[in-house]
Amino acid sequence: MNSPKNNLTERIYQAVAAAGPDGIRSRDLAWMMDMPCANHKKHLTNRLTDLMRAGRVERIARGIYRATGKKAAPNTREVMWRILRARGRADVSDLMELAGASENYAREFLQSLTRQGVTKKVRGVWYLAEDPVHLPDDTQKAARLKRIRENKKAAFAAADEAFSAIARMRMAIAEMEEE
Repeated sequence: MNSPKNNLTERIYQAVAAAGPDGIRSRDLAWMMDMPCANHKKHLTNRLTDLMRAGRVERIARGIYRATGKKAAPNTREVMWRILRARGRADVSDLMELAGASENYAREFLQSLTRQGVTKKVRGVWYLAEDPVHLPDDTQKAARLKRIRENKKAAFAAADEAFSAIARMRMAIAEMEEE
């Protein structure tokens, strides 16, 4: 299933591809994606970076991008799902070799499916317990990542407040020394 991030990435790619061989400026792209504010600049840059890493977009000058014409490769999670469905069973080494997944990612994927009741593990091999046609969403992982982002934001806010307090303290000490 496509996540909102992937939908935005694909919309950005479509806009870059429509611009033709002369490319498109990132600020024009931001406007087209309804991302005119500076807060969205990093978000847009991250999506363009993803597209460049995938080889679908190239930067032809500072702030100007064009499509390369390469097709998007399926993500590793989708590839692992297709392998599991086609074979009816898989182990971590199968997914590492056939999908190019890391050991941790393959194990986490299979364990997630087991938690959802889609697979059952027998002696190191995961078997399909049921065969939903579409890859189930991993809502637990999404919730965990959301908590991590929220905690990170709170930690940075606390650090900013601490730095401000230290700066105020230093100013107060400097004023006392001047008297």
